[in-house]
Amino acid sequence: MKKTRFILIALSIIAFSVNLTGNSVPAEKDSIVSPQFAPEGSDWIGSDIQTIDEYLDQYVRYPESSGKKKHLGTEVVEFVVTTGGQLTDFRVINSLSKAIDQEMIRALSQTQGMWKPGLLNGVPVPMKKEVSLVFVPGDNYNLTEIAKKHLDSGNEALFEKKNPKRALKHFDQAVKIFPYNKDILSLRSLCRYELGDKQGAREDWKRIVDMEIIGEAAQLETGHLIVKMQSLEGYEELSETIGEGF
Repeated sequence: MKKTRFILIALSIIAFSVNLTGNSVPAEKDSIVSPQFAPEGSDWIGSDIQTIDEYLDQYVRYPESSGKKKHLGTEVVEFVVTTGGQLTDFRVINSLSKAIDQEMIRALSQTQGMWKPGLLNGVPVPMKKEVSLVFVPGDNYNLTEIAKKHLDSGNEALFEKKNPKRALKHFDQAVKIFPYNKDILSLRSLCRYELGDKQGAREDWKRIVDMEIIGEAAQLETGHLIVKMQSLEGYEELSETIGEGF
């Protein structure tokens, strides 16, 4: 039996100014910081390990229960780096399993004090950050092919069979693999809306607005996506209401 493994991709996606209670506050556009480009963003300062990527590579373990169930995809966890370099307010953005959620948070919780707080106008402020890890339960799994199959099946169910419930199941699986792919998120948002889940639809659209798409490993071809989406009954109404609640 091949040893279960995981591939690590740690991506700091975006940072937001938050108040001391950890609750999000409306941030001025200029206060949204990408740690990849902004020197004042919160950053890793672990002593013996140079990057958060290396730390997670060494200390995150693939849970045995998840390996047996062949859970795979990209786990995304958000947290707040306080002004004292502590981590708080962990929130799983893209969950592969409860066991993986717990293992990610366990490993990140061990990095207390290993972070430099972010600065806003030269003043330390709590900031949200994200990291993501790709878990694969073996060597014979091609995530791009798996996601593409789910995307194709979802497109068929949604656009040809007019079955958003079945399509949603496939898009959910595709999002688990590529949570930063805006095309898949858009399709899932539309399915959610047509099924009456307006809040879920808004969350997907807000996610697209908030995040930066950086170096997607595989861009899935979705064809004439917008043209197809416009042919669906709920598209126009969704387009008019996605701004509500932002």
